[in-house]
Amino acid sequence: MDPRRVIPTRAQLPKLIGEFVAVGASKFVVLPLVGDADPDVELGALADELLPLET
Repeated sequence: MDPRRVIPTRAQLPKLIGEFVAVGASKFVVLPLVGDADPDVELGALADELLPLET
């Protein structure tokens, strides 16, 4: 399996989560994989992308 299929970029993440939701998944853990990422910046960016998906 191509790891890019399960380790998306931030831009790809909403689509991938949508695919998982479509088949019944409802809980997700999202972690940045870039070692030098600022956790506060990453969390804010992820919130902007993912909170609209919350049901």
